Amino acid sequence: MKKYLIIGAVVLVLIAAYIVFKPGMEEQPPVEVDSEQPIEQPDLGQPRAPDDTGGGYEEPTGPTTATRITFYEGNGCSQDIVATYGPKNAAGRIGKNDEARSLSLVQVPAGTRIFIYDSPDAKENDDFAFILVKKKTFEYCIRTLEASIYTDNVEMTYTRKNGLDGKVSYVKIEYP
Repeated sequence: MKKYLIIGAVVLVLIAAYIVFKPGMEEQPPVEVDSEQPIEQPDLGQPRAPDDTGGGYEEPTGPTTATRITFYEGNGCSQDIVATYGPKNAAGRIGKNDEARSLSLVQVPAGTRIFIYDSPDAKENDDFAFILVKKKTFEYCIRTLEASIYTDNVEMTYTRKNGLDGKVSYVKIEYP
């Protein structure tokens, strides 16, 4: 009998928590978690900055010569390379217009901001995405440009009009 009372109390607490927190949950954008992502390996050559911001954000350190942001023609970082950006800030039309569907981040430092636009003039009246790298990424694939993603390493906010995959025209990259 005691066992059923405990189970009943737990169920009531879960229902109450659902009712209380449900409005807040509906306001959150969709979360895409990709369990197939490579596991981050720490860079043992440099000490890591302490995470004292409370939000999982690592202190920016700047790009290295190994830093690469590569856009791909296919989803999941597959097919032909559309454009590759190195460790310098960049802004302008992407190499092959209306081709990119995914991108990989290699050795990209925390604090890097990536803006991706359907508009060739970088206007926000069409599809666009904003990516913030929260922790240095050693190797990370953003499988589609049409999703909002919130992980420990990357935060991506996507604003939809009629689709961004295969329609990228302008890219802007800002390193810390």
